[in-house]
Amino acid sequence: MATIGTKVGPTLAIRTVGMGIGFMLNLYTARVLGADGYGIFSIATSILAVAAIFINFGTEQLAIKWVTPRTLASKSREWPEITQFFLSAVLLIAVSATICAIIASAVLIVRGQFGVIAAFVLVASPIVALTMLNEAMLRAMGCVVSSTLASQAIRPTVVLVLIFAMVFLKEDVSTSEVLFGYGFGISLAFVISLFWAWKSLAERRNYDSLNSSGVSVIDVFHLTKGYLLVAILGIVLNKVDVMVLGTKVPAAEVGQYAAAYSFGFLVLVILQVVNLVIAPQLAAAYSELDRREIERLLRLSRLMAGGLATPIFLTLLYFPGVALAILGPEFIGATNVLRILAVGMFLNALFGSVGNFLLMSGHELVFAAILASAILLCLVLLFLLIPAYGIEGAAIAVSLTMLFWNMLSFLFSQRFLNRLG
Repeated sequence: MATIGTKVGPTLAIRTVGMGIGFMLNLYTARVLGADGYGIFSIATSILAVAAIFINFGTEQLAIKWVTPRTLASKSREWPEITQFFLSAVLLIAVSATICAIIASAVLIVRGQFGVIAAFVLVASPIVALTMLNEAMLRAMGCVVSSTLASQAIRPTVVLVLIFAMVFLKEDVSTSEVLFGYGFGISLAFVISLFWAWKSLAERRNYDSLNSSGVSVIDVFHLTKGYLLVAILGIVLNKVDVMVLGTKVPAAEVGQYAAAYSFGFLVLVILQVVNLVIAPQLAAAYSELDRREIERLLRLSRLMAGGLATPIFLTLLYFPGVALAILGPEFIGATNVLRILAVGMFLNALFGSVGNFLLMSGHELVFAAILASAILLCLVLLFLLIPAYGIEGAAIAVSLTMLFWNMLSFLFSQRFLNRLG
């Protein structure tokens, strides 16, 4: 098994480049659309993320847990079954997307900005869901670097170029035009990730006919239920702040908060990269009941995520106004929001990959219960704090919620590790 360090380096390099491009994209989008337009854009992309999770049906995490041990076993007879799993998962997503499209198509009659958001989500969400599956399959097969290229580097680059071109051709660029560029980038990332995933499968598997008695759509459906629940709860937890703010404060303030959140998320970039690499290795270590390896991986995730995030955290804590000034004077009002979110995200990084361990060890329902309780806490805090403190109240609610669910995940992780002896 490759060490985590050998994969974190190249993955971090790609993620850093992609992060830089994505960061430029967020900044430029905010400047082009202004606080009001950027707020609408943030609401649209938040709804897209939630819809894609529903349609993906939990196949992303399941692919890593189910495929990784079979990949590492290096048994050629396993590869037709892995390919069958992939095809069944794609079919399940297609069925899920069709059902969601039928239900959601009625929303298209809505006029104005909400109609634009509905149309964008309806078209883009199945593409995002399939891309998530493609990239999970690549990570499970050990192709961590290529699994990050399409979404993390190529997509934001293409979208940034398109928005530059729009601004060059016409002075006033609308939110719907930016969403079109975003959708084009999503589609390109899907095509590239699908090509790489299928190519990687074709290079490894036997060229015999697929085993018709292998993993069916029904099998994948039953296996995904716990992971679907976790995925839904996770994305709701990540987006509930923007969605609640959208009903409580003007769009311009949502835009300020979203901009501060984008800066604050820089603290979690290292943990995000570590999670991409460590999830397959945790799945493999748990399949062998190797407690020492699991503890080593979790300890390493805490050291890397917390240690490397410290300079970013301190910069945002002491110089938040400098960062937000890049966007323009209308975003300076989110200075304290950025400080608060930076603290919450740094605490998140210090706990390492505890959530991934619960998922890769078959305790997804426990993790789902933790996330559900975190959502309830976050909602209570949001409705209590936003009326009194506005977007700063939302930042406090999110930071406290991060600390809460990470502490619970850590305690349960230790409990399950102790059972391994």
